[in-house]
Amino acid sequence: MPQTSKKAAPRPTKAPTPDLDTTPTTGVLCGQELEVLPVSKWRSSTMNALQNGDLESWAHAALTPEGYETWQEIDPTMEEIAEFFTSMNGQPGMPNRAARRAR
Repeated sequence: MPQTSKKAAPRPTKAPTPDLDTTPTTGVLCGQELEVLPVSKWRSSTMNALQNGDLESWAHAALTPEGYETWQEIDPTMEEIAEFFTSMNGQPGMPNRAARRAR
């Protein structure tokens, strides 16, 4: 009996997915869309600023240049900042430590 070679079935091609490590997240601050760099691109000083409630330093480091310019123009209140974080992650409030320090 001759042996027949079995060929592997062709693999289905997947649609390319965006690289989540380089795609900014969009949040809404007072009706303006701001882009936040992916967390994987934040320096430790950026995370420390957020954890310590230094939201101006965080915004400078974590937002895109256009986003930071808009942040400065708006000069948001803590309530507006909390709404901004909520718009990014769909969960109420700000990151815990930043929220505690802001009170």
